[in-house]
Amino acid sequence: MLPALPSGTGDPGTVADTLLGPVPDRPEGVGYWGPALGPGSTADAIRGLLRGLTAGGRPVRLVPTDQHVPGAGLAPLPAMGPQDFLPGVWVASGPPVTPGGEGDWNLLVGAAGGLLAGWCWADAIGIPEGWHEALRRADEVWVTHRAALAALDAAGIPAERRAVIPPVVDTSAFRPREARDPEAPVEFLVVTSWDWLGGWDLALRAYVEEFAADEPVRLRLVVRDVPASGVGPEAEAVRLLARLGLDPAAVPDIDLVVRPPDDASLARAFRAAEAVVHVPRGDGLGLPVLRAMACGVPVIAVEGCAHAELLTGAGGIAVPAAREAAIGMPGIDPALTGLVALEADITALRAAMRAVRSDPLAHLDDAAAGVQALRAFAGPSAVASAIAARIDGMLAPAAVEVTA
Repeated sequence: MLPALPSGTGDPGTVADTLLGPVPDRPEGVGYWGPALGPGSTADAIRGLLRGLTAGGRPVRLVPTDQHVPGAGLAPLPAMGPQDFLPGVWVASGPPVTPGGEGDWNLLVGAAGGLLAGWCWADAIGIPEGWHEALRRADEVWVTHRAALAALDAAGIPAERRAVIPPVVDTSAFRPREARDPEAPVEFLVVTSWDWLGGWDLALRAYVEEFAADEPVRLRLVVRDVPASGVGPEAEAVRLLARLGLDPAAVPDIDLVVRPPDDASLARAFRAAEAVVHVPRGDGLGLPVLRAMACGVPVIAVEGCAHAELLTGAGGIAVPAAREAAIGMPGIDPALTGLVALEADITALRAAMRAVRSDPLAHLDDAAAGVQALRAFAGPSAVASAIAARIDGMLAPAAVEVTA
C-alpha cells in the first residue's frame, strides 16, 4: 500500500485509494507521482519540475510519496489548485526498483489510467540494469542530462520516446554577481551530498593538500543531503584530516555549512565563489553545474559528470577521472548492477584549484558567456516549454493519414 497523503496536498486516504477513487477525468491535466516533500538536492529538482508542469497553465495533481521535513530550507511548492481529478498524463520520478517502488510503478502503469512519462536522474555513466524493464513500460522516458540519452539505448528506449528535461534553475535567485572583491579570499564552493557518491572527501583532500594554512583561500563545503546515521559531517571531516596526517587547526580556511536555510543563502554562496568544485563519483542531476553557470561562475568538474558537455567554452575546467565499478562501494545497493563510479584524479584536481588561485579572472569571460546558454537550457521558461511540448505530443490524437 502506498503511503498516506500528507495533509494539505490532496485527497484524504491512501494514494492508491485516491488514484482509483471516484474522481472526474481531466484528460488535459497532468499528475506528478514521486518524492516532493523531503530535503536535499532531489527535492530541489522535483520542485523545479513541478514549477515547469504548472507553468503551462494545465491542471496539475500532486501525489507525493515521501513525508514533509520541517526546516529543510526548500522553496515552496507551486500552487496547483484542486486535486480531485484523474489526469491524462502522469509524470513519475524516482527509480521503480527502490523498496516498494515496483508496486507503485505498476499501480501507475496498470491502474491509474492515462499515459506515463518516467523522469529519472540516471548517472551520466549508466542506468542500473534493474530499471530497464520498468522504464520500457513507460510511454516516454525523460532524463535530466544529455549524456544519459546514450544509456537509454541499452534499456531499449527508442529515440522518439525519450527526451532531456533538465532540473529547473531559478535564474532570478541564481544570477551573476556584479563584481569580484579583489581583497576577498579566493573561494571554492562545493555543494554535495554527504556520502561516498557525493565526492566531498575528494574535494576536501585536494584543497588541504594543495594550499598552505596562511594562503588567502577558503573552501565552502555545503552539504544538502545528510545520512540519518553516522558520526556527522563535522566529525567525519576531522577524521579525514587525521587520516591525511593533518592538524585541523593547521589547514586553510574551511567553512562547513550543513543544510543551508534557504535558496537565497545558497545562491549567495554561488555568487561569492571564484569557482565551483564538482567532483561527485555519481550524480545524475548536476544542479551545482547548472547553478554555477547561471551565476557566471567557473566550474572545476570531473569528466563524465552530468552536464559536463555544457561547460566547454563556458568556464569549465575538466578534471580527468578513472571509471570503477560502483557495486561494493559504501552505500551502493547491490541490486543496482551496471553502475560505474567516477574517481577524480587528485593531482589534476589540485592543479585546477591552484590555477584558479593563481588567476581568479582567467575563466570569468567564458563563464559569463555560458549564462545565456544555461537560461536557454535550464531556465524556468525553457524547461516549461520543453515539458509542454512533450505533454502536448503525448496527448495529441494519433494523426490520420488521408489518401487521395
